[in-house]
Parts: sequence; structure tokens; C-alpha cells
Amino acid sequence: MTPLFALRGRNDMGVGNLGALHELLLWCSEFEQKFILLLPINACGADYSPYNAISSFALEHIYLDLTDENLFRSLNLPRLPRIPAAMDAGEFVNYNLVSQQILSSLREALEGIDPPLDFYRFREKNKHWLHAYSLFKALCEKFGTSDHQNWPVSYRKYSLACLIDDPATEELAQFHTYVQWICDAAWRRARSLADNLGIWLIGDLPFSVSIKSADYWHHPERFVSDWFAGAPPEPAFRDDVFIQKWGQNWGLPLYDWEGQASKNHPWWQQRIASLNRYFHGFRLDHALGFFRVYSFPWPPDRNQEFVELSIADLEQRKIPAPRFYPHADDSNEHKLINLAHGRDFFSFLRELAPRSLIIAEDLGVVPDYVRPALQEMNFPGIVVPHFERLQPDLRYLPVDEYPECSLATWATHDHPPLAALWKNWQERRSEDPAADWEVRCFLNFLNLEGDRRDHLLPPDLHRKAIEKIASSRSRYVCLQLTDAFSLDIRFNVPGTLSGTNWARRYPFTIEDLKQREHLLNYSRFLAEVTRKSGRCCS
Repeated sequence: MTPLFALRGRNDMGVGNLGALHELLLWCSEFEQKFILLLPINACGADYSPYNAISSFALEHIYLDLTDENLFRSLNLPRLPRIPAAMDAGEFVNYNLVSQQILSSLREALEGIDPPLDFYRFREKNKHWLHAYSLFKALCEKFGTSDHQNWPVSYRKYSLACLIDDPATEELAQFHTYVQWICDAAWRRARSLADNLGIWLIGDLPFSVSIKSADYWHHPERFVSDWFAGAPPEPAFRDDVFIQKWGQNWGLPLYDWEGQASKNHPWWQQRIASLNRYFHGFRLDHALGFFRVYSFPWPPDRNQEFVELSIADLEQRKIPAPRFYPHADDSNEHKLINLAHGRDFFSFLRELAPRSLIIAEDLGVVPDYVRPALQEMNFPGIVVPHFERLQPDLRYLPVDEYPECSLATWATHDHPPLAALWKNWQERRSEDPAADWEVRCFLNFLNLEGDRRDHLLPPDLHRKAIEKIASSRSRYVCLQLTDAFSLDIRFNVPGTLSGTNWARRYPFTIEDLKQREHLLNYSRFLAEVTRKSGRCCS
């Protein structure tokens, strides 16, 4: 399990790319790992959050490997892209630099070309989204923002009239169409390599798209415009007063389920078909939201206005409070309605992807009816050991009691990995009894007696933790590379806007995993655990 941007490959251009993914697939084949779970790969906006994409179909161009001569020759392009000068190889991705250099190289390669027949086939097959997206990208560059509500009035809704008397915009839109054609070919090549190696590529389907997206600009009628998706309050976010009080406000538009149901959800049919093209399955982000979704009546940029307010203050100002949409779980009747809504969606999803592995991300504040429904319908949920507790002492649930229909992992991209958890517990335990108890619960989970005061996670405990989760009853086990190699780096802190979120990179290359002794030992250990747990053939 890894973000693609975090990888470091042989032909690194400042971000993990498809060349690095090819290397990781080969590493998986050598060390008996059966699938790779990636974060979303859709085109991103200014914040480069993969869960706030500007398109549910377009692919992010920064993942192209410009050194892949076989790819560009297969497209019958007369010129290969110029390889950019060495880029920043620091801890974090410099997205703007990488994006600009790759687009500049592609412009040079594509200038004045006579497109092959395959390009026209691609354009026709994807016309339901491609022209609108390409035009959207051209207008983003024209007006300097993807916030189409700040464009001139005549451009705020999709219209072919946007191109009238504007050949520069038309030319730029054509360029972005070419880029998507290349991205499509590149991802199909990655899928083909995975097929040949017998490894599953698993994608990620974000809950929604950005309100500043081509989807929203092209088809605003598919969304609810004045409410925004998020998650309910969680006391675990000790450092974020707003999340503790009101919840997470993601700013993502809600779906107009009723309006789209009457048309049999064409957009969803197209989204899943697109995922099936590149992946053997996908993780469904925020699966709880397809039963009912926590919603805000204000966008995230207004959150600070409400930190000090109470429900009574909102009522006085005639502002509705955040709530679940369409219904809260406040009565049996509403629970049944929400359950039926979720079951209908997941049944529809299975019809669209009958052979895909679909993992339901069901973490958070989970209604009591969700997991039984997902189990019954054979959608594996996610089990994280320290989230699954026994009452009343909060010890970890034994691994032989995990649902068989589940995927077990120590952390996702939203959580601190095990090494970071351990370090935090040890730093706090002298003053915080809860942290001391966490250490003892963890050791008990590993069937160890006594105490450990190591500041950093000891190698023997790290190995026992991986062996333990591999021995679980869960149908699948998938570790983040951070947990597989005992790193304490984290990719996302929910509710945080910074240049470091969604930008962190690993401190090693994929080649290092096979050559540097301590990393090679980790790789061999993972292969051994996979064999011993009987998961290498599952």
C-alpha cells in the first residue's frame, strides 16, 4: 500500500512515477507480494490532494515516465520528450516544478504532430468527459485558477461557445487531450505488466471530486451545490478544535442521488468502467458515506467562523447545523432508509465491477448496520488492530476474531504508521497513563510479557507485529511500505493544509530495497512471512 508520488525510481524526476511503479511491480514479483494498493491517480488541483481531484476520469500527468522510450514509440510519436534537468530530490515533491517541466517536455514532443488513428479512437471513446476536461484545463490556464466561479460569467458553465474566436484556448485544449491519450497508454502498459507478473493493481475511488472540478463545471446537476461532505466530530483529533467540535469538512459536493438514479447513474457507470481499464480492483474511499454522509452547510474556508459558536448560536443566526444527509441514524426508520440506500449502491457497484476486488474503507464512526451489510454482500472492510478494541479494558481484538471478509493493516495514509505510534507512546507514557496503557496493550497483543522502554520501535517488535497481522483471519493483509520497512513518516494529517501533506517521499529507492543490506533483509522477511502465513497463493 503506497502513494505513487512517494516512490523513488531509477529514472526519478522529482516524484514517484510509472517507471517507479514498474520497478515496484518487479520487486513484488521477486519477494512474493500479490498486490499493490495505490492512492487515486486522477488529475489534481492546486493542493495536489488525491482526494480532491479536478476530474474523476482524467489522469495526473506528473506520473508519466518521460524516459519510457517504448511507450512513446508505441504511440508513433515522431519525437521523444526532452528529459528535464535534474529535479529536487528532497524529502517532499515539488509539484509545481515537476508539473511544469513535464508539460513543457510534452509540448515540445507533440508540437506539429499528425496524430495517429489510435488518438482519434481514444478521443471518440472518451468523449463523454474528455472534451469538457481538456477545455476546463485550458481555461484554468487562461484564467489562472480552477475555481470556475471566479471565471468571467460566460465561462462559468460548460459550453462549446467557450472556444469561439479563441484559437489559443482551442489549441491548449487539444494539447491536454493529447496528454490524456499518453497517460491512458502509460497506465494500460502498467496494467499489462501487472497481468504478466500475476500481481493485482488496486486503485482508489475517491468519495467525490472537488467542487472546482471539470465534473462539477460540466454537469453541476449531478451534485448538491450548497452542502459539503465530511466526517462527524472525533475526539481523537486532540490538536484540532474544529474537528473535535464540528467534524471534518472536506468541501466535497454531495451527489444528487435521486436525480441520477432516474437515469441509472451514467456517471457512476463511466467512472467504474474507467477504473476497470487500469486496475484489478479498487478501494472505495469513505464507504460509510454511501449509506449516509455527514455534511456541512458552509465550505471549508469558512470553518474558523464557527469554531467558537454553539448549536444555539447557529439557530439564532438561522444557519443549519452540520448533519447527516439524507438522514441521521436517529431512529430505526432512518437507519433502515440509510441501510437500503447503501445496499442499493453496493449492489449497483458489484454489477459494474463483477470481477474486481472492491475494498470498502469503513473506518471512523461506523453505524452498527454498515459492517454486517458489507459482510453479507462480500465487500471486505478494513481492520486496523488498535482501532478494534475489547470492552471494558480496551485491549486489542484477537486476530482470530477478525472478520474473514476484511483487509487487515497497521495503518492507512491518514494514520501514523506503527513506528510513529510507538515513538509517540513512549514520549508520552511517563506523563500520560493512556499512553502507558497503549504500550501494554500492544505488547499483550503480541503475546509478550513485561515492559519495553525503547524510544524507537525495536526490530523484534516490528517483526512480531507484521507476523501477527499476517496470521489474522482476514482474507487480505496489506501493509503500507512505511510499516513494511518500519518508517515513521506519514502522508496525510486530516484537516491540515500544508505543503507537506500529500508530498512526503521515501528515504530509499526501490532498487535500494534489493541492494542495501538492511532493506534487503526486510524484503526477504516479508517474503518469508507471506509464505509462512499461506498468503502467497491466495
